Amino acid sequence: MLSCAYASSIPPTSPLFHKPPCIAPYNSITTLKPILHAPTKRTLSHFHFLLQLYSRAGRMREARHLFDKMPERTLVSWTILMSGYARHGPASETMRLFQDMVCQHSGARSFRPDPFIFSVVLRVCASLTDINSGRELHCQIIKSSFMIDSFVQNALMSMYASCGFIEKSVSVFDRILQPDLVSWSAMISGYVQNGQEEEGMSLFCEMGQAGILPDESAFSIVVGAAANLEYLGFGLQLHGFIVKMGYYTSSLFLQNSLMDFYATCGDVDSSRRVFDRMLEKDLISWNIIVAGYVQNLCNYEALMIFQALMVDIFECDEFTLASILQAVTGLGEFDEFMIAGLLKSCALQSDFETGKMLHTHVVKYELKSDPYITSSLIDMYAKCGITEAARWVFWGIRDPGTVPWSAIIAGHCRNGWFEEALWLFRTMQFDCIEANEFTYTSIILACIALGDLKRGKELHCHILRAGYGVAISVVNTLIKLYSSLGCIQQALKLCSLIPESEISWGALIQACASIEDYKMVLKLFHRIQQSSGQLDHNSAYIVLDSCANPVLLNAGVQAQAYLMKRGLVTDPNMSNSLIKMYSGSGKFAYANDAFNWMLDKNSASWTLVISANVDHGHPSEALNLFMQMCCKNKFPDSNTFSSVLKACAQLGLVNDAFWFFISMNKDYGIEPSAEHYSHMVDVLGRAGRFEDAKAFIKEDLPFKPDSHIWRTLLSSCRIQGNMRVAKYAAEKLLELEPSDCAANLLLEQILLTVGKWDDALKPKNRAKFMRPSYSWIEIRNHIHEFASNQILTEEVSATLEEMARKMRELGYVSDKNHWLHDAEEEHRGIGFQHTEIIAIAFGLVWLPQGTPIRISKSVRMCGDCHSVCKFMSTFIGRDMFVKDSCRFHHFRDGRCSCRDAW
Repeated sequence: MLSCAYASSIPPTSPLFHKPPCIAPYNSITTLKPILHAPTKRTLSHFHFLLQLYSRAGRMREARHLFDKMPERTLVSWTILMSGYARHGPASETMRLFQDMVCQHSGARSFRPDPFIFSVVLRVCASLTDINSGRELHCQIIKSSFMIDSFVQNALMSMYASCGFIEKSVSVFDRILQPDLVSWSAMISGYVQNGQEEEGMSLFCEMGQAGILPDESAFSIVVGAAANLEYLGFGLQLHGFIVKMGYYTSSLFLQNSLMDFYATCGDVDSSRRVFDRMLEKDLISWNIIVAGYVQNLCNYEALMIFQALMVDIFECDEFTLASILQAVTGLGEFDEFMIAGLLKSCALQSDFETGKMLHTHVVKYELKSDPYITSSLIDMYAKCGITEAARWVFWGIRDPGTVPWSAIIAGHCRNGWFEEALWLFRTMQFDCIEANEFTYTSIILACIALGDLKRGKELHCHILRAGYGVAISVVNTLIKLYSSLGCIQQALKLCSLIPESEISWGALIQACASIEDYKMVLKLFHRIQQSSGQLDHNSAYIVLDSCANPVLLNAGVQAQAYLMKRGLVTDPNMSNSLIKMYSGSGKFAYANDAFNWMLDKNSASWTLVISANVDHGHPSEALNLFMQMCCKNKFPDSNTFSSVLKACAQLGLVNDAFWFFISMNKDYGIEPSAEHYSHMVDVLGRAGRFEDAKAFIKEDLPFKPDSHIWRTLLSSCRIQGNMRVAKYAAEKLLELEPSDCAANLLLEQILLTVGKWDDALKPKNRAKFMRPSYSWIEIRNHIHEFASNQILTEEVSATLEEMARKMRELGYVSDKNHWLHDAEEEHRGIGFQHTEIIAIAFGLVWLPQGTPIRISKSVRMCGDCHSVCKFMSTFIGRDMFVKDSCRFHHFRDGRCSCRDAW
């Protein structure tokens, strides 16, 4: 069987990444059928890897198609496919495959099943209770001389027990010369499964006498048997044995089994004692104790436990709610707090069905006039995404007060009905209903979502008049409003109204980073460190995410130390933020380390590390990681496929890109977004297939091409130097955005690259399209900003002159196609007038020798500066990292990680 590690050994051009012929393309991809059906040669190992990939992910239809197309099959091929069907179903298909395999011929030999295949098929017989097929298999096993294999023996026992033939299972067990723990456990489980608990417990005692010590699984089987017979005394002995062997405190599973045993035997007090002494509880533990109380008619205690559950882990599931609903019905009496709490639980769980049942109880016991009940009903329906039902409840209230109004407004905001939420707020004011903190917070969030600063300011005035101008939750939401809409100074003024320990620092830092105010980011972070308050988890995530920039690397490292000191770097989400921070700041190796050290990697973790590899010029590693992700049964999302398509674009893998693009919807149910279509245009453009790209835009896009599509095509034309298509794309882009400076400047750069100087923009026309350029560098916890036409210090000027002299001595010749048309004479030659080159010179002056230089730039690097940086990296003795508006550039030894395609 092939392991997932196999993916790491596949070279970037391996046929693994070509579309399997078994995957039919969508009919919508009409213009590129030759691409999709390009022939690909694949080895048997590649087929096995893909077959295992599909089987592990449960996509058995694709696995079967691939299997049917294989030119050659081995025993490994059959094993992979049968194991997949046994695991994911339909199980009956495993039986059909087994029959096909034993009848299949490859040349002069037939495939003989091995012990592993027999054990797989026997497990399927057990799940289907197919005793006839099981008996036939037993005969074949005897003929094959595999009866001495322990896998086969245990599978046979389980099959006969599952089919109700316990005596046959005993016969197999008795023929085992030296049964191991698995064999004993299988036989005990067979007895219990067939209602012969006493025999199972007796065999458990024999196992101990034979010197075989039970494990957690064996104990759980026998504890379940004792519970079925309600043998309290035997269970007490088992409890002591479990404690003696050291499983009691280490096994949550056994603790839950013991709780269930005591509750089933009617000893709910002992069940509660086990529960109270548990060092760790999961939701199953809470469900068992709640259900135990309900089964023993202790309904009030069940409700008390339920309330404790909501305080402790704030989580429940349908089993919890079913037990509590039974407890409520058993009590026969209701109060508004009990029903409101249950409705809140339904809202948290999005359990619409139980919520409807509770709604019927509300109507039955005439509690619908209670404001807490109605607001809880509104909240429940809104959180379940059924806004119409929430409105129906609300408009059914005769005189709704503040609480129902707040609930219906918050419900509309939650489901994206922001304008309707503002209309409800105005109606609430017209009816002279006073708003509370919760109401104002919801309405401010609606203004943020709409990007409506004017109404946000009007609302702020209203809040001040209402006396809520210093309420902590309201002030923090206002801080988020002003900071997210660019009014940083106004947001900072609000910080003085509440204690520093209560300020929403995360929102402020995120807003400053988004507008490239890196100096303020550092000031705010230092202020956090000096304040008496602590960051919560959400703010901590935001701080780390905001430090994903080369000039904020030291701030990010300090943030990590700050969070570790406070014990916040403990969960996968925080580790994900570390991956993003280190990747965005240029510490790619650290980002990989953060990923590799994670014990619990979720889909977001894989997506982030794949994106990091793509951003730092390692597209083949990104594709290998994607294959490993699928092998681990971690399902990709929209962002994962964006990174995968970008990797294909960098490698020029057109076939593979269309395979992944089709697989998004076909295999994962992800509808391609405008971003994915843009990546496909980039794939075709970078491969030089501009006619295909134009046809794809014209015929296959399900929406009207937007500016991003045309900008992507224009950028590809710059890389390939295609003037004709560039003009076409620029015209389309300027039709949509006439004032877009990027389109004009990109077109000019293409004209210069292909040597058409006279067609480029005149300097006076270029000026109106130029965006101010800024670059930043961090030195000793201070951010230094460099603007265009900045007056330089003597040290920086001297460093620039020295670098220019050394480059000329080493034979550097600037590419005149990058010079600006009709530029002044003194700006020709080696282009040291741009901000990133000045920032690099500043870093050479003030950073210690050998320290990497990390620059952030507000606009795309020009080709001249890119060439200069590559040449400089051959003699300055340090790495250079430049993050421009398009991507990362890592310059080292005369090369750039972008491979000159940005």
